[in-house]
Formats: sequence, C-alpha cells, structure tokens
Amino acid sequence: MKIAVNTRWLLPNKMEGFGWYTFHVLTHLTKLLPNAEFYFINDRGIKNKMIERLNVRYITVPPPARHPFLWYLWNEYSVPFILKRINADIYFSPDGFLPSKLKIPTLTTIHDLNFEEENDFVDKRAKEYYKKHIRKAATVASHILTVSEFSKNDIIKHYTIGESKITATHNGPQSEFKDCSHKRISTLQRYAKSKPFFLFVGAQNPRKNLANIFKAFDGFIEKTKSNFQLLLVGERMHWNEDICTAWENMKHKDHVLFTGRISSTDLNNIYSAATGLLYPSIFEGFGIPIIEAFAAGCPVITSLSTAMPEVAGDAAILVDPTSIDEIILAMEKLALDDAAGEIMRTKGFERAKLFKWEKVAEDVAKNIKKLTVA
Repeated sequence: MKIAVNTRWLLPNKMEGFGWYTFHVLTHLTKLLPNAEFYFINDRGIKNKMIERLNVRYITVPPPARHPFLWYLWNEYSVPFILKRINADIYFSPDGFLPSKLKIPTLTTIHDLNFEEENDFVDKRAKEYYKKHIRKAATVASHILTVSEFSKNDIIKHYTIGESKITATHNGPQSEFKDCSHKRISTLQRYAKSKPFFLFVGAQNPRKNLANIFKAFDGFIEKTKSNFQLLLVGERMHWNEDICTAWENMKHKDHVLFTGRISSTDLNNIYSAATGLLYPSIFEGFGIPIIEAFAAGCPVITSLSTAMPEVAGDAAILVDPTSIDEIILAMEKLALDDAAGEIMRTKGFERAKLFKWEKVAEDVAKNIKKLTVA
C-alpha cells in the first residue's frame, strides 16, 4: 500500500502546531504500518529529515507554498500530479487542506475552525482562503480527523457533516516531557534572572489573548509587589492594535522576557521551573501547551472557553479569558499558596497520562485500512 502524506509543515527548527502534529503522528504511524510505502510530500527541499525509516521516501514538489495563491497551486495542481505519478492508494493531509478532485481515498485533520469566528485571529487573506478551502476539504474528504470533541462538534455545526465521518482523538505531549524540577535553580538562572516566573508558550497572536496576559501580569505585579518575571516562549506572529497597546501601557516591561524559539529539552526544563503556565487563550481546538505543562509538572491557568476545559479537566485553574481580575486571582493563588501549586502539579501529572500520540496514530491507521479495503 502506498500512503502519500502532506508533510509541508515538517520543517526542522521551525515547527509549529501542524508540524508537531505531523511529526508525532507519522513517527508512530510508520511503525504501525511497516509494510506500507510512505511518500512524504513537501513543497521545499528538506536537508534534515526528521523521520527516517526504510518505508519512507521524501518527495519535493514545487512551488514553495508561502501565501494563499501558492497554497492553491500546490494543493490543486502539484499534489494531484505527484499522487498520480507515484500511484498512491490514499492521501493523508494533516493540515486540513485537500485537492478538490481526487480519485483516491483521502484523510485530513481539521484541527479547529478559529478562522470561522468574527475576529482578527488570522490574517485577512489567509482567513478567506481557510474559510473557502477547509470547507471544501471537509466536503470532499473520505474521512476527517480532529483533535477534540469540541472541534468535532464545531465542524458538524459549521459544515453540516455527519458525525460518522469524523473521528476525534486528543493530541499528546512530547514523549520526553517529564518532571525536571531538580534543574529549577539552573533554569531560573539561565532564563529568568534567578527569579520566579510565570510562563506563556505559543505563537504570539491575538487568539492567544496576549493583550490580557500583559494586563493581568502588570496588575499582578502592582498588587503583590513581587519580583516575578513573565517568560514568553515562541515567536511573534501577529501583534494587533490591542496587543501593541497593552504592551506599550505596561508599567513592568522590565519583568517580561522573550526567549523566541527554543529546544524541546529547554522547554521541558522551563515548564518544570515555572510557577505556572498562563494560557487563557480565546480559542483552542486543543491547546498542546496545557498537557505539555502537565507532563512536566507545571500548574496551569487556562480558559473556560472552547476545548480547554475538555483538555484540562480538573487539573487546571479555569478562568474567564476576558476577565483580568480572574487571571490575576489565579496567578496569586499559585504564587502565594505553595500547597495549591503542589495539588495542581499532582493532578497535572495524572491528567497527562490520558493523552498519547500512539492513540492518534492508531486511529489514523485504522481509518487508512478502512478506506483502502478493496
């Protein structure tokens, strides 16, 4: 069986959500189906091949798809061309996009529909493309995968898709994430000026509620007169006017530290050293930092909205993401009550055990087998 996979997001040293999902699923899927031939299709040459197995071949098909027009060309022309050339039996696209006219079974993962909301979470051109082409992919896909029951219900609601056409399977944390609190002092020295800190992890864009994170942290420092730092891990992607204004108005910018992109090992150490993860996002189809933090022993503050309560269960402090006061009170609880933090750590470790990438890969494999039965 020849399984073609869209690996356009599998970019060494530039991994975001789609990329990590692709990496973890394919790492396990290629082991689960050892007799299948995998063709990893990308849009630019990859020197560092992150998954190397005897049953994997990498194929580069231009053009490099860096904006909506090139996304369209790549999905509608380049992908069908190479699928026909390799005589693929099935096409799996982990980013929610599919060619509109294929004669083979197709499987795609639609992570969430944040672009369907009335907001500026996504660049306007990208948003228009997503709204048109994710809907089209949902219609033509043989089967759809998604990452939470929340996202499954959202897809059904927006696209009038039958429930039997969608499989919801939770993401997992990176397997190497574990409690590294024994490295806390050295991590504080390296990243936080030897001071306690709250942590944000993710792409810095409006959907992550960065404006309210800045406001809440400033309020927390004003109220507690503490020396806490705010550490932001990840790259700046799209700072809208609200984020820029909140940043400019901060009284305690000197407490805010930006790390940019860091290695998984360093991120694990930072999670374990943090007083808490600040993740009061506005919209998440899942929210991988929540379970990464759990696995590493970091208490979590997250939102009451969308998929986050489903993922966090009772192992996190849930807040209204629009309430600065609620976020501040949650930070105070973790900063001033060691017992509360320890309870959250214990609950987080247990919660993290429920999420496994192996389970995601098993569901992908099951659907591939079902769709390719003669």
